[in-house]
Amino acid sequence: NIQLSGGQTLQLVPWKESNGEWTSGRLESKKAWHAQEGKAMRVEAALRTGEAANKQGIWPAFWMLGDSMRRGTQWPLCGELDIFERVNGDLTGYGTVHCGHEGGGPCNEPEGLGKAVPIPDNSFHTWSIVVDRRPGNWQQETIHWLLDGAPFHSLTGAQLGDEGTWATLAHSPMYILFNVAVGGNWPVS
Repeated sequence: NIQLSGGQTLQLVPWKESNGEWTSGRLESKKAWHAQEGKAMRVEAALRTGEAANKQGIWPAFWMLGDSMRRGTQWPLCGELDIFERVNGDLTGYGTVHCGHEGGGPCNEPEGLGKAVPIPDNSFHTWSIVVDRRPGNWQQETIHWLLDGAPFHSLTGAQLGDEGTWATLAHSPMYILFNVAVGGNWPVS
């Protein structure tokens, strides 16, 4: 399910096995990063979902998860920044933040705080997130989501309205994930 192409690009390929079961792939960075005080951090990847993503129930994603998850903090309290998600092959991308607790909270769980953006086509596109701590005040700090360098979603500490939760999202280490899920509770398969 995980391979390098001849062009040295990473491929995550879901497969339907002969018994009808699906397998897929997921990669996680060992290292975790966070924006330093007074600085901004950008995480980005050039991604192409191609025609294979035009299937009901296929759910590619490029995202970050709070490193505290590796030490026992439960989701969504650990924090999650979805840089790119796409479901069912629709030419729509999503950038979302998950945080706090299930059943509401500052991030309106389980839905999260997100925004959709049209994807022009199935070619390579650059998906980015910028955590900007340059303002020096947590309420003025921002998280921006970008498609091909153009912002399509943003969130400030003031909009979130909870300093501790903002620190989980913007000040605490997160690791990077790439995966292609099949099914799940968001895409209807």
